[in-house]
Amino acid sequence: MFNYVMPAQLIVSTSFVLSSLVSFAIFWLHIDSLVIRFEIKTFLKALGFGILAVASILNFLNPILNFDLSQISIWLISAAFYTIFLAFILDP
Repeated sequence: MFNYVMPAQLIVSTSFVLSSLVSFAIFWLHIDSLVIRFEIKTFLKALGFGILAVASILNFLNPILNFDLSQISIWLISAAFYTIFLAFILDP
């Protein structure tokens, strides 16, 4: 009747949800600062954290959906970290 959720699977799913929430919160803070003044470094940070939030959501949805999203999420995480790194390089 009820599906038993393994504790390790529960911990992994919780970590994906929390990381997506934190990434989305940081994304929202950078978007809010873009409203005041547009800077390319702030835009790149917002873009990177937004992509990171989407990748975390895809990692969370991977066991639920019938097709494999791991390759897409790996590329999204790589692109997100690259844009965040580029934004910090541009910041003096």
